[in-house]
Amino acid sequence: MIIKCKANPGELALAPNCVNAKQANNEKALSRRGWLTPDAANPGKGKD
Repeated sequence: MIIKCKANPGELALAPNCVNAKQANNEKALSRRGWLTPDAANPGKGKD
């Protein structure tokens, strides 16, 4: 999906699928670098 979004940013930049795909790709990249943990993605979730 990322490739399709980059190929046609004028039409697809704000499409929900492109936004979600870019966000997921960014989170995956940050996780690989050790800058993001799964808990950091959902602050406050599961905490009482």
